[in-house]
Amino acid sequence: MSSQSETFDISGPLKRILDKWIWLLTFAVLGVIVGLFFSLLFPPRYEAGASFAVNVVYGITEDLELVVEDRVLDRVWQLAISDDTFQETKKLLDESVGEFEEWDSIRKLRKHTRLDARLSRWELLGIHTDPSIAVAIANTWRGVTLDRLDEAYEHAWNAYSIPGVGFDTECVQLLDGESLSQLWTCVTTGPGVSLENIQLLRDELEASQGIVPYIQYEPIQLATTPESPVLWPRGMMMFFSGAMGLIVGVLLILFKPLRLPPQNPQKSDPSSH
Repeated sequence: MSSQSETFDISGPLKRILDKWIWLLTFAVLGVIVGLFFSLLFPPRYEAGASFAVNVVYGITEDLELVVEDRVLDRVWQLAISDDTFQETKKLLDESVGEFEEWDSIRKLRKHTRLDARLSRWELLGIHTDPSIAVAIANTWRGVTLDRLDEAYEHAWNAYSIPGVGFDTECVQLLDGESLSQLWTCVTTGPGVSLENIQLLRDELEASQGIVPYIQYEPIQLATTPESPVLWPRGMMMFFSGAMGLIVGVLLILFKPLRLPPQNPQKSDPSSH
């Protein structure tokens, strides 16, 4: 039994592709149109980050369990994303950049921000299709956050500097989210604290936003104009979608089932009649 070596002849598929060039062009154009459509739905988006550092100072407090340290830092997190912080940020953006429908409410402004915490480095991100506006959002948000943190920190020191007042840091883990109703239970007072100081303590605790004076924070870097978007630019998206359309067209031409030629109808035999 003899074996025959078979070789692949590329001329057949190539001729088939060239004969159907109009279909290839059609699929490529359709791919470009799809890419343009999606680029309009999802325009290029830029992210700019302004950062600051925050951590617990163990030189003035005892070692804390990890869950307690997280709760202490969570008070800073809640302050940074609070409605009051975003309301002030929106006000300053309206004055410096202009009033935009994209942030005519706090809810809409939140969609243009993100807070990333990597160990002690916290980065406040501004997100926008205009890179300069993304920078403005990030820097304004960080500025408001640090200002409010300064104010809260000062009230925290005022509260704990009242004679006879102490604070149980371990108790902070009982605090839940933005609720400060349990903060009072973390304060210890001696018998020498007057009723006047008790009221002052309540006021200072409320103004402190739950911040404790055992943290340290400092600005690191302002946001700079990003060089490239985090989503593909429109031209790149249209190019790749056009290329995908071309590939789909080639595959359909090569692997499309072959059509069998129509069979000739049988001629009737005159002798059968």
